[in-house]
Amino acid sequence: MNGEKPAVREIGPYVYLQKRRKFITHIDKNVVTYKAYKSYHFVPEYSNGIPDDKLYALNVPMVAMDKLVGAKLPGDLAKSLLQPILEGLIDKHQEKLVVERKVSEMLFDGYPIPMLTEVSKLAAAFMPDAKLPAADRFGLFYNTNDTADQLFTVGTGAGDYPFATILKWNNLTSLNFWGSEYCNKINGTDGAQFSPFIETNQKLFVFATDLCRSIYFEFEKPTQVKGVDTKRFTVPDAVFASATQRAENRCFCEGSGRCHEGGVIPLSSCRRGAPIMLSAPHFYQGDAKLVQDVEGLRPEKKNHETFLDVQTMTGLVLRAAKRLQINIDLKQSDLLYPLANLTSRVMPIAWVEERMEATRSMTEALTQRLIQPQKMGVMASSAAVLGGAIGAIAALLVIVVRQANTSRSAKLQPSK
Repeated sequence: MNGEKPAVREIGPYVYLQKRRKFITHIDKNVVTYKAYKSYHFVPEYSNGIPDDKLYALNVPMVAMDKLVGAKLPGDLAKSLLQPILEGLIDKHQEKLVVERKVSEMLFDGYPIPMLTEVSKLAAAFMPDAKLPAADRFGLFYNTNDTADQLFTVGTGAGDYPFATILKWNNLTSLNFWGSEYCNKINGTDGAQFSPFIETNQKLFVFATDLCRSIYFEFEKPTQVKGVDTKRFTVPDAVFASATQRAENRCFCEGSGRCHEGGVIPLSSCRRGAPIMLSAPHFYQGDAKLVQDVEGLRPEKKNHETFLDVQTMTGLVLRAAKRLQINIDLKQSDLLYPLANLTSRVMPIAWVEERMEATRSMTEALTQRLIQPQKMGVMASSAAVLGGAIGAIAALLVIVVRQANTSRSAKLQPSK
């Protein structure tokens, strides 16, 4: 990557069955509070590969360390003292820009990062007021399997408490990641359920914890799910447009005031300073420059958009696909020599498709009990969802990971 255009090639998919549950911690006539549990289990029959497959990938911890340490250094003197020590640690641990890892290590299991552990301890001597992450392992989804680490409080629809709308997240009524009250607003549901009787001119708001922000969906076209009429809602280009294209998005720029191209969301403010950015896969709906900077990307609406197919009378989502790409904000650095000759760009690491579809038995029950004329049951169904009875849908969630294979050469090959 010495100034060359990097290239990526998709491998996989590696498919995991995702199971969700809601553990209720409080309930009254106005609100329900629950912990959101998730677990993932590998499904070999739907996968093209196994978790022990090896690949070449960008050394994310080293890139993150450069930004974290560089941003916190108090001055040139500290930098001149610390730089030779960092270079010695790079040589000691044989750190390179591109590393070989198993798929399982890149995803849920993680792999040891002894250099970052040493740097965190070392930095304390130079920057006693700056707390660097003391993580000893790295994985894109490390410590997220078999966990219930997020707390939600949602309205029941009674009084001034809108049905299924998130009122608190981890006991917060608003965020503190972004540059304005508007961007920090927690607005919408979790995306599995909306208020009944949806009109096609409505915006459907979702609080997306992956993105550390709220987004909205707009009606696109009529659809059907196993014989049930639904409406498809998708994320419009305006949601992730650049601040130049849409002034109200300026508060989603980084804390330094730096604004990125349209189609990417910087998450350093909610990821402890790590240079993580999210986008649609292959930078779909993003600026052309993002695609041009990396060889091997082919954005397509059919394969890369996020959508919800909603039964509008009940507000239930019967089919959905959430597609997100994990990227690194890659920059030239004069602190770590493996990054010295880079050309700055947004570099894809992997993309994930999380999809679900209601079972035949559920759509038949929905038709018989709610949709057919003279059937009254919307409120009963809604209460059941809030009580955690959405397992019939949620148990079908599947996560698909397509790992970006990165190499120091212009062309990429999987590890043998």
